Amino acid sequence: MMRRAPFLLLCLLVSLSAATASAQTTVVILLSDDTDAQQRFERRMAAELRSMGFSPITISLSTQSFVPEQLDRIAREHGAVAAVALRSDAGIPSIWIADRSTAKLLRRELPVQGDDLSGLHAVRAVELLRASLIELESATPPREQVVVSPALREIARSSLQSHRSAARVRVALSGGGAVSFGGMAPSGVGLLELAVIPSRWLGICGLFTFPLTPSRFSGGGGDVVLWSGLAALALKIAFLPPDILWTLDLDAGIGGQLTLADGMPDEGYSGRSETERSIVPLFRIGASRHLYRALSMRIDILTAFALPPIRIRTPEKTATFGLPWTAITLGFDLTF
Repeated sequence: MMRRAPFLLLCLLVSLSAATASAQTTVVILLSDDTDAQQRFERRMAAELRSMGFSPITISLSTQSFVPEQLDRIAREHGAVAAVALRSDAGIPSIWIADRSTAKLLRRELPVQGDDLSGLHAVRAVELLRASLIELESATPPREQVVVSPALREIARSSLQSHRSAARVRVALSGGGAVSFGGMAPSGVGLLELAVIPSRWLGICGLFTFPLTPSRFSGGGGDVVLWSGLAALALKIAFLPPDILWTLDLDAGIGGQLTLADGMPDEGYSGRSETERSIVPLFRIGASRHLYRALSMRIDILTAFALPPIRIRTPEKTATFGLPWTAITLGFDLTF
């Protein structure tokens, strides 16, 4: 029995250490009612907290007895480092967080429009908690109510790094229709964007279009079919910050366009194929709506000017392509 005593003592110490570390990364999510919105908020909030390295627990409390000042006591009773609640005050939803690591009670008002903003509310709550934890890495540490464990310190360090690095990478793919003012029929077009956004408002992107269906011109003696695509580099300006439901950005750049014209003659005429290259200044305005995590749905309007424009001649008619041409596309983007 005496031989087992050191081993049992070691196991006890390891268990206590693990329990302490777990408690120091525990965050309480408070459900003030059982509505679907609260349930969706709780699920998304728990997932976001786990991704940060926290251990979320959920408790229920009636709306009548809940006041924000209770959060600190609730967190303390559960041995948690923080407690989070979504509460509506005079019809305005608000996030409340009691952060015991920095001894603060935090509040942030949230958007009230939209069918289901529970996901956005959870993201806003996580951002608020991250901003509070950054104080743990400051030159003058805050007055804390809990012992800051290495695990909590690592989460704070990660929050500081995330705050400092606003760089985002976006991949967007969409499809739609394009029209050129000059006699050519509309065509189907695909749009691919690869963007790097190193700051909150500015970035650079590569834009690539590719044909889904050709543009067609019918003249005396046959038809002409155009297949066109471009590659361009553009400066991106974001008019709305990236952490809200909608974002809006404008791109302006220059690139090259490759156009293949393929003649399809009537009987008695001869046809030929030609390849044309053009310099293309372009502008694009796009709007995206956040759907889930990194995924957004977006709509884009792209206008380009082919220099020189593509001129199509038949025995009876002449058409011009690319001065300018405009595409409207709908698709999705992923932002990391």
